[in-house]
Amino acid sequence: MKPTTCFAPAHILLPSEQVPLEQWGCIACDQFTSDRSYWQRAEETAAGAPSTLNLILPEVYLEDGDADARVEKIHATMQDYAQNVLTRAVDGFIYVERTEQSGRVRQGLVGRVDLEAYSYRRGEKCAVRPSECTVESRIPPRMKVRTGAALETPHIMMLADDPDCTLIEPIAAHKDSLPPVYDEKFKRLWDIYLRGCESGFRTGVLDVGQFILSKGVNNDLPMTLESIYNDK
Repeated sequence: MKPTTCFAPAHILLPSEQVPLEQWGCIACDQFTSDRSYWQRAEETAAGAPSTLNLILPEVYLEDGDADARVEKIHATMQDYAQNVLTRAVDGFIYVERTEQSGRVRQGLVGRVDLEAYSYRRGEKCAVRPSECTVESRIPPRMKVRTGAALETPHIMMLADDPDCTLIEPIAAHKDSLPPVYDEKFKRLWDIYLRGCESGFRTGVLDVGQFILSKGVNNDLPMTLESIYNDK
């Protein structure tokens, strides 16, 4: 890519619509970077299902003696997911929206960034710059994960210096004419999941509740969802 086109279309792989979102998505936040118990709970949540958690090496494990074995397992999982889980693809950009609890809609665009246009060193003039300091000791383990990897699973959000609104807003204006990647039901599930994560990060508490709503008194309703899961 040319320096003037540091943001470009990408070959974006997507999981099957049958893959559960609550297990596929992995929230990697700074406040949990060194919290081993958080990652252990994440592993319990994702157990037995495809998850992006299985494609990354959390920083909390970098000092453990089994980092090389973890990288090898990650690469094997990438090969498996590439064949059996990531069954859809988009060649281009993906326009996304997220509604915050306040009702504000945040717009975004998923694409490819040219790392030749990026530098974390102070004083260098480049098109893509970090918003915080880079810990150089963390770079080698990440290089190991990416060396020979079949997939790339970035989890960053970038801010665009675009005061004239030339990047995202023109696409948003024609979003109704774009083919949807996910149907409305899928988007509602994802929105609920992200809102729950946002609430958990704000309060420091995450929990799961189950409610059955009905008009009037209906004692014929099952007390759990087991009947739904067992309904063939």
